Amino acid sequence: LFQDEIFVFTPKGDLHQLPGGATPIDFAFAIHTDIGLHCLTAKVNGKIVPLGASLNSGDTVQIITSAHQRPSQGWLEIVQTAKAKQAIKRWLNEEQYAHSVRLGQEILERELKKHRHRIESDALDKLAEDLGVDDAERLYAEIGSGTLSLSRVVSHLLPERPKRIRLPRLRDRRGIRIQG
Repeated sequence: LFQDEIFVFTPKGDLHQLPGGATPIDFAFAIHTDIGLHCLTAKVNGKIVPLGASLNSGDTVQIITSAHQRPSQGWLEIVQTAKAKQAIKRWLNEEQYAHSVRLGQEILERELKKHRHRIESDALDKLAEDLGVDDAERLYAEIGSGTLSLSRVVSHLLPERPKRIRLPRLRDRRGIRIQG
């Protein structure tokens, strides 16, 4: 009747329906998103198996989690269920965004330090608005991802100041003769 589906059990005997070819990661996400995101390894019928192993109907699956475990890009190739794929993609995107924010903040602060300039958070929000970005966090993210060039931000923030022209000091006060 259900050739494209399998039925697997939790250690407590709860039944879960998954698509054929589903993996322990799919099972973990079927239980709860947090369990899927922190899935370290799995035991199927009491034996440790790789996270990419295919499950069969009647298997008893136990998920072992770790607070330090995080999804990887490779998991997207392993999972079969839409729920697992969406959760992994969302987590990877959020992680990439957070990394871009940290990187952008570090890059901008380092560049401003070179110019001996500081910027307050209110001024940063104004700068973001002037550059067509929602807020300071988004500004950092766009700098960190390379979407917004650092030179554009710095030139907007620190417009070129006129350079002081230094004239040579004349030691004698006779002046300079210029063609007649």
